[in-house]
This record gives sequence, structure tokens and C-alpha cells, in this order.
Amino acid sequence: AEEEGPAATKGKARKRQKKKKPKTKRTNVPVSEHRAVGLSKTALDEAVRAEHALRAADQAVREGEDRRNDYETLIFALRDKIAEGGAYGEYLSPEDRAELSKALLEAEDWTYEHTEEKAEVYVGKLKELQARESEITKRQAELLHVEDKVKALKAAIKKYKASTTAAIFDHIAKEKLQSIVEECDKQSVWVKEGEAAQKEKKKWEKPAMTVAELVVRTTALTTMASEILNEPRPKPPPTETKKAKKKDKEKEKEKEKEGGDAPEPE
Repeated sequence: AEEEGPAATKGKARKRQKKKKPKTKRTNVPVSEHRAVGLSKTALDEAVRAEHALRAADQAVREGEDRRNDYETLIFALRDKIAEGGAYGEYLSPEDRAELSKALLEAEDWTYEHTEEKAEVYVGKLKELQARESEITKRQAELLHVEDKVKALKAAIKKYKASTTAAIFDHIAKEKLQSIVEECDKQSVWVKEGEAAQKEKKKWEKPAMTVAELVVRTTALTTMASEILNEPRPKPPPTETKKAKKKDKEKEKEKEKEGGDAPEPE
């Protein structure tokens, strides 16, 4: 037999090593359950209250900041409006403008020194400033309304005075129509005098005519003129022809009646 070489011998040794089975060792591992312990009801309620308190505090801070911004915005807006060329410039006397300008400056300084006040503090300051502005806007609105009511009274004067010469009202007594003319002339004179007096006044002064007075005068004139002009036109008297026709019809009815009562011939 042929002798095996070193290479063949090594190959057989490797085959024997591969045929060996690995050994397995099993070890028991201990397992235990652990649960996190929750808060007690008292602790949980306290935590919820604390969270609500923090949220309320944050909301109060935001509300205070918003109201402070509103206050500052009104300060700067009013400063522009009360300037001589501003929206309210004509409705403030030099003394009132100087006094309000000083108040606005003091208000602005106050906001820089009080940046963390509660919302109600800023709201109170805001209302005080809004009241000052309201005085000016009322004065402005009064003058604008006066102009509108003057136009309304003038229109009523023109309307009713023209009506006195209209053919549709020629059935009304001249004395009544003349009373409308006289009332219109009276109101016209009053308006002219009021407009002249108003031209001499400044817009921050009390107006020469008030809205209430103008409304009263316009209403009185309208009522007085309407009562006269609403007088109905009398019905026209029947003409001679109509009278004659009426008599003829009455005669025919009488003849027919007489004919019906006469005895029939034998």
C-alpha cells in the first residue's frame, strides 16, 4: 500500500474535528415585574390647581400687555389728531390743545414707568383718555349736524313758499296762503342771522344754532303749511245743462208713473 503524505493526514484530522457536536449550557434567568407608583389624588389635584394658576397668570400678563398697547396707541393717535392740521385741530382752542398735549406727554411717560400693571389699570387710563376725545368728537358732530339741519329748513322754506303760488292750491283762501309766506319769510330771516353769527364763531365755541332748535322750527313750519295745503278742493257746482237734463229725467219718470196708473181702454 502506498504511504499517505502529510497533506492527507491533515485533511482527515479536519474532518474528525467538524463531526464534533457543540455543547449547550442552559441557565435560568430571574425575571421580576416593577410598576411605577402614580401620584395620590391629593397630589394630583394640587398639581392641576398649580397648572391652572400658571395659565391664569400667563393670561393676565398677556391681557395687561394688550391693554397697555391699546392705551399707547390712543395716546399717539390723539397726538396727531389734535395738531393744528389734524382731524380735531379746528375744534380745539389753543389753550385746550396745549393742555391736552401736556396730558398726553404725561400719559406716555407713565406707560414707560408702568410696564407690568394689571389690565384693569390700563383700561381705567384708556377710558379717561377716551372721554377727553369724546368731548371733541361731540363738538365736531354737533356742527356737522347743524349744517345738515340748516339745509333741511331751507328746503322746507323753499318748498312751501313755492306751493303758495301753485295752481293746484288756488282754491285755498289767499289769507291762508299768505300766512305760509309770512312764516317762511320769518324762518328765512332767522336762518340768515344764525349763519352770519356762526361765521364769526370758532369751531370750538358753542354754535349759534343748535340741532334741536333747527328740528323744532322745520317741524313747526311743515305742520303749519301742511294743514293749510291739505284743504280739499270743493266740488264744482252743477252746470245749467246738467240741471236741465236732470229735470227732463224727472219729468219722464213722472209721465211713466202717470201712464202706468191710467185705466186700460175697453
